[in-house]
Amino acid sequence: MVNNSHDAGIPEINLNRIKSLTMSKIQRDKKRRKVFAFKNRFTKVACVIVAVFVITTGSAAYAFNAEGIQNIISKITGIQQSKVLTLGEAISNKDYKLEVHEIVTDSSIGYVVVSIEALGESSKEHFDNYRFPNYKTPYIGIDYGVSELDEYREPFIRYYKIELSGPSKLQGISNDGNLRFSLDGMETPIKVSLSPTVDRIGMDITEDTTNGYQYQFNKLFLSELGLSFEAVDIDTNVREYDYKIELLFNNGTKELLLQQKNHLFESGYLLSSRGGYTNGYKTDMFIHFSKTLPLNTIKQVIINDIAFNVD
Repeated sequence: MVNNSHDAGIPEINLNRIKSLTMSKIQRDKKRRKVFAFKNRFTKVACVIVAVFVITTGSAAYAFNAEGIQNIISKITGIQQSKVLTLGEAISNKDYKLEVHEIVTDSSIGYVVVSIEALGESSKEHFDNYRFPNYKTPYIGIDYGVSELDEYREPFIRYYKIELSGPSKLQGISNDGNLRFSLDGMETPIKVSLSPTVDRIGMDITEDTTNGYQYQFNKLFLSELGLSFEAVDIDTNVREYDYKIELLFNNGTKELLLQQKNHLFESGYLLSSRGGYTNGYKTDMFIHFSKTLPLNTIKQVIINDIAFNVD
């Protein structure tokens, strides 16, 4: 290419090289957009959290904002963040990494947030069909429910809320006060203490609670997460009503939590779930509230029409 007099001093421009570099950049940008794209069902909050990422040579590494991870339980339960224990412990095999992020518990009832990350190429390829294998985690209490937190999903990481009940002394299993989390191929489980992170009131029940009811309640535990009971079925299939549990609040409102009649259950809106373990006629019951109920708002727990004051 020959410069005219008015182009003197300007170096020769290789248009073919510019075109090649431009096309390479476009292809790289497309790949990056594909890696970091969010699905439409993600919430705005989730997008803000997962938008904090780090670029590494040859690959992309994702990093959640630490505050976002620590606040998951607080956001989904309404409990104060100061009552949630942050863990961040992880184990892995060649296919997956299991991490326990947070726990809130009164020692009998609680919530845990865990994540599963796909590591291997095969596990990444099939990760869209991944389901949390709760049957492979037998050490996390007597009863539990697992639900995925879709709004926190990343391309190769899934987050789950585990709703815990137990353990129960009626199981006859030695309990060292720890929960355990593991998956196949992970020989050493993550141990998480069941020490309470929230206040809990315990009460021995000496009154006869069987007046017209089938269950004698002997002990109750109350926290802002829920209620736990130790009870005995005294007269199987004789009484019409098995038991009834209500809450009376300081504002005078009374709400039904749970009633069992002829083995059929009726529950109020404050009940999220119930669990339990029975050995013979003895029963341990666990009731999760659908929202956090501060102890200073509850005046009485009413069991089988007998009121017990909350001090």
